[in-house]
Amino acid sequence: MERKSYILYFTLAALILCTSRVVLTPMLGRAVSPATTTITSSPVTGSGYVKVDGTLEKTPYSTLWIPGTSHTVYAISPVLAGEPLTQYVFTNWTAPSFGTTTCQTYTYTVPSYSETVTAYYTVTTSQWVQTCNNSGAPVSSFSPSEDVYVTGNGFQACATLDIYIVCHQAKWTNGETIPSRIAGTATTVTTEASGNIPPTVVWTHNLAPGSYDIVIATNGNGKYDQSVDYLIANGVNVNAGFFVIPEYVLGAILGLAAFLVAYRVFRLRTRTPHVVVKKTTATST
Repeated sequence: MERKSYILYFTLAALILCTSRVVLTPMLGRAVSPATTTITSSPVTGSGYVKVDGTLEKTPYSTLWIPGTSHTVYAISPVLAGEPLTQYVFTNWTAPSFGTTTCQTYTYTVPSYSETVTAYYTVTTSQWVQTCNNSGAPVSSFSPSEDVYVTGNGFQACATLDIYIVCHQAKWTNGETIPSRIAGTATTVTTEASGNIPPTVVWTHNLAPGSYDIVIATNGNGKYDQSVDYLIANGVNVNAGFFVIPEYVLGAILGLAAFLVAYRVFRLRTRTPHVVVKKTTATST
């Protein structure tokens, strides 16, 4: 009887095992290996170009994904990077599995093989900023009774940018807190649809004499970031920081120059010629 029970249990276990293999195998399917997907950008790589599933990633970015799953890739545009700052504008995504799409946000379906997905950018006009007068002509020295204007090009279209006019400092360090603005100076400038900063007054007359630097900040965190901010500082960029020179100093310099010229002319006119008189001795005969 006991032997028959063992035979029965064994038969039942074998039946259950066979049934589960027949039923469960089609449900589970074969094991799927993940594929390596690399997200990158061109012609430049680094931080600030792409987001993957909502997270900012530094390119090139590689990950393992299960084939058949979907993920969102997003190309940030425009991107300001480099020194001097250059603007990069997104054109298209490209990969072997889907070809090319101009959608800035794209839902990507992972293929059964590894591949690289690239966000391509074009380079637009390099940025520049300079101090000027109300017509846009470059000016680097102002008198206290004048207004200071700035103009520029190559920025994001129709954007409001933070501007800091600060006392000149000999060295700027990446990541440092931007010093406090000079009282009475502008806090923002606005770009046009072309990305230009039209001649914009940033400090009205009654200027304090001294030398000054300007920071055009794009990230709004109050810190100087050399990868995205534009700095106009003496000795840092081609466009030097600007100066406010007291009017009495200019007047004194011009007055002194005029006095020296007049004095020289006076001396030339009144100078007595040096006459040498030769003494002779009479000889008796």
